[in-house]
Amino acid sequence: MQGQQGVTHLRTQPQASDHAALARLQRRNRELTDANEALLRLNADLLRSNDDLARFAVVASHDLAEPMRATAWFIQLLERHYAETLDERAQQWITYALHGLEEMTTLVDGLLLYSRAGSAIDAQTEVDTGVLVEEVVRTLQRAADDAGATITVGPLPVVMGEPVQLRRLFQNLLSNAIKFRRPNEPTLIGVECDPGDPLHCFSVTDNGVGIAPDDHEQIFHMFHRAHGEAFDGHGLGLAICERIVSRHGGHIWVEDNPDGGSRFLFTLPGDVE
Repeated sequence: MQGQQGVTHLRTQPQASDHAALARLQRRNRELTDANEALLRLNADLLRSNDDLARFAVVASHDLAEPMRATAWFIQLLERHYAETLDERAQQWITYALHGLEEMTTLVDGLLLYSRAGSAIDAQTEVDTGVLVEEVVRTLQRAADDAGATITVGPLPVVMGEPVQLRRLFQNLLSNAIKFRRPNEPTLIGVECDPGDPLHCFSVTDNGVGIAPDDHEQIFHMFHRAHGEAFDGHGLGLAICERIVSRHGGHIWVEDNPDGGSRFLFTLPGDVE
């Protein structure tokens, strides 16, 4: 009809804004592809690094640990058979040598444990953590008695895991709780669990010297010692714990105990029906 208005004209040609949006999308896809390839390379490098560490630990255990133990044995023989002919300075040197060898052996053994804790878990079994922790407490009973420490254990569940590694996990945490105690005060240590699905949350609480907030994350790194030279050690115990928990699909962290000291928490997968 003549005089009709409002005729709609359809746009059939792409506009410049469409080309720009398509270019941005293609550029973003390329960036994501590059980032994914970089992540894959980084993961491969990490796997190679773990393999290198595992091989080093095997070499260390055989090619370093045994010669060090043999050297310590011969030094002890020297001291035993020639003690009467050695002066006080020579005796002191022997003491220094034996102490140094003991420190080196402890470090090598710790690295070996760290490497083993990072190995893949081929087969998990049901582990009664109540029974397991009772065994650990019996093993540490003498150290606890010497430190005046009381360890209380609440009801603990069955979890899926590797028994040897889980025993090492609880032993390291309880040993630390005994070790990092306050002088001239009763040491109180508690082990508890908050059951959950699919993960159980365990806690090991103490009233010891505690850990500064700035060290709450660093404490799980290799060779990090939150208390410096105030306590013996090489900073591997908690790094081993972190590896064990991680390999079991859980997470470990530390919090301040409101009553003083520290509270270590970690998750482990529950049992299967």
